[in-house]
Amino acid sequence: PLFNVVLAYIAYRSRFSAATYSSLVPIVFGVVMASVSEMGMNDLAFSGVMFAVSSALLGVMQSMYAKFLLRRRIVVDTVNLHFYSAFVSFAINAPFVLMAARAHQDNFVASFPFGKVLMCSMMHFVGSFCSSWVLGEVSELTFSIMSTMKRVVVILSAVLYFGNPVTFQSILGMALAIGGVAAYQLVKISEKQSKMLPLPLTVKASD
Repeated sequence: PLFNVVLAYIAYRSRFSAATYSSLVPIVFGVVMASVSEMGMNDLAFSGVMFAVSSALLGVMQSMYAKFLLRRRIVVDTVNLHFYSAFVSFAINAPFVLMAARAHQDNFVASFPFGKVLMCSMMHFVGSFCSSWVLGEVSELTFSIMSTMKRVVVILSAVLYFGNPVTFQSILGMALAIGGVAAYQLVKISEKQSKMLPLPLTVKASD
């Protein structure tokens, strides 16, 4: 969400209400606290953080550009948006797969996990299609907040599935993030209701 509001201001000069900015603070700090509590400090920790930040930044830029295409009707709907995104992704990733196959010509076909790749591709297709559909229905900031909450779900799943130790910091971080999302939703509902209120009628006094 932090990248989203900064880039939205730079690209579109978009401004949000003070209540909206305030609701983003616990979301950002909560996810950071929960993520840091689950991060193992080793030689790859710093590079992992940099890759994660870069991924978040690129994801926000992609969602903003996709929403721009939908608003301007450059792309008709989310189905076409997903089709073009999949085509571009295939064009980018196919050369790397071919290079890997060329480097392991002897046993590449025999050792390639076709079943797992097919299952993973199908799951990713469903997730990507749902993501494109949701992006077409909500604003970029709301989409970014929903994407941020995925990290909380991943951390919670790691605790439940792998039995990772639960620390006070991780619990506090997840609680802050969830509370921030709830506050953001209340702000959006309040702003929507205020826009729907009828304007006061002005009655001119008769001479």
